[in-house]
Amino acid sequence: MTSPIKSYLFDRFKGGNISSHELSYVSGQAIIPPPLQSAFLRGEAILRTSFFACMEDQNIDDPISHIKLWASLVEDRQFIQDIVEKGKVLNHFKLSYVKDDTTALGELSYIAYCIVLFDAHSHNHELVVTAMTDVFVRHTLPMVYSGEGKLNDVAYLKRCIASELSSQWKVRPEIKESFVTDDDKVTFTLIAKGQGPCPR
Repeated sequence: MTSPIKSYLFDRFKGGNISSHELSYVSGQAIIPPPLQSAFLRGEAILRTSFFACMEDQNIDDPISHIKLWASLVEDRQFIQDIVEKGKVLNHFKLSYVKDDTTALGELSYIAYCIVLFDAHSHNHELVVTAMTDVFVRHTLPMVYSGEGKLNDVAYLKRCIASELSSQWKVRPEIKESFVTDDDKVTFTLIAKGQGPCPR
């Protein structure tokens, strides 16, 4: 999935930046210069349109599932951040943020992702557009949605917890499952584990 993105960025920008403008994240808020914000909004619109087209194609017509899946696949940022990191997307942007702020990195990754998506779309590079929209949704959907067409509540809950703790701790926690079996019941627990001492 990331190979077309890396190739496109290298061929188009020759290792340089997409824009001379800087993306920054300060005090819990992304600061996007108008030219980049316009590209971001238009790229996000393309991603949203593709997401709902995929929902229709997969016969997922429940609005609650739509909301939960969008939250898991997109708003959580982890899937997109992983693609951005593997595709070296942020290498083509001027960035300003606190390096250990995982929330900032996730938000800037999403913004950069949408900007690149719009750039590829505006230059009719359909291979990249498809990789960043349809292929992205279809590849990540099985990770949070079961084959029976029901939302995987455990996966969704784990992502919600990880996202919330990440915003509080500024560190991406690892969420593990724990089962304790008694004679007549099974107790299911989710345990959050961070790197180093967890903030109080």
